[in-house]
Amino acid sequence: MKKNVYVIGWVLFVIFGFFFFTFILTSDKTFSKEENRTLTQKPKFTLTSFINNDYQKEYESYSSDQFTNRSFWMQIKTNTEKFLGVKKINGVYFGKNNMLISESASPSKDFINRRIENILKLKNKYNDKYLELLLIPNKIGIYKNDVDYNVDQEKLYNSFVDSLGNDIVKINTFDILNKHKNEKIFYDTDHHWTSLGAKYISDEFTKSNDKYDIYTSNDKFVGTLANKIAYYKNYDEINLYIPQNDIKLYVEYSDDKNIYTSLYKLDKQFSSSPYDIFLGGNHSTVSIKTSSKNERKLLILKDSYANCFVPFLTSYYSEITLVDPRYYFDDLDKLIKEKEVTDILLLYNMNTFFEDTSFDDLIDNIK
Repeated sequence: MKKNVYVIGWVLFVIFGFFFFTFILTSDKTFSKEENRTLTQKPKFTLTSFINNDYQKEYESYSSDQFTNRSFWMQIKTNTEKFLGVKKINGVYFGKNNMLISESASPSKDFINRRIENILKLKNKYNDKYLELLLIPNKIGIYKNDVDYNVDQEKLYNSFVDSLGNDIVKINTFDILNKHKNEKIFYDTDHHWTSLGAKYISDEFTKSNDKYDIYTSNDKFVGTLANKIAYYKNYDEINLYIPQNDIKLYVEYSDDKNIYTSLYKLDKQFSSSPYDIFLGGNHSTVSIKTSSKNERKLLILKDSYANCFVPFLTSYYSEITLVDPRYYFDDLDKLIKEKEVTDILLLYNMNTFFEDTSFDDLIDNIK
């Protein structure tokens, strides 16, 4: 018996010794491709940070991020927990057929009241503009019966849009997406909706059913939710919907003064963020001029859900300007006047809409 304990002790010593020296000798990584995020770097020791326990917390985070073969051990942990019946890991639920579903935002009453006030302020300030809200459900709203979760996103949606009154145009996005819930309207591994989901909403928004050529840009897409918990059971396809018309495009980004003739950044196709093929990801502003004969000019206040939605709009506006309030710190009123905007669209997924305060900060600054 004592011999067995002795052997086990040496085995454990060798294993922990291996990981300790590997951790010490391995160069720190700055970025995790699997998780698509920057990793914690070694904190600087100071007496103050040590006394306040800040150094210990930062070092624990650093050790966790730089742990040898971190992704491999994360996969083992996640698969073991799922096998044991765990329903949620790090805010991500396991849905049917290995679909990964993130939690729903739960905004406070004060947050909701401020958001309502600012949308109405926007409407009153620009009462000569056509203003519409497209509030897109997340997977947790459409597939709520697939997970054990007690927040009803559809109830939150109905309560919010009802509070806006009749002056704000709204499309019931829940009704539309629920009709197509058995189709690929969301990615299994990512928090975004697919171009197919965006098309169903755009058909109602534009009151049309245009024809498109569909191309697959990546059939091995692994999104943020899968990487967040290292759960790799499904691959997704990213499909591009190319309008069957002769509309020409001239696209300019706030951080790149070159002019492009496509809404797609093909260099992102197989990058660590393949969804960024749509408009190259998020920018403070994107200006799109089209050869459409329609003289209306659209401003979209948005999050990343708008990026795959824009291709369905190019036939209907001579100019489309996208503003992401998370990165935009200029004068919105000045921009609206310079662009001679005729239409304003608020396009957000519900989680971002009910968590991020940048929209309110932007509208607060309008005089």
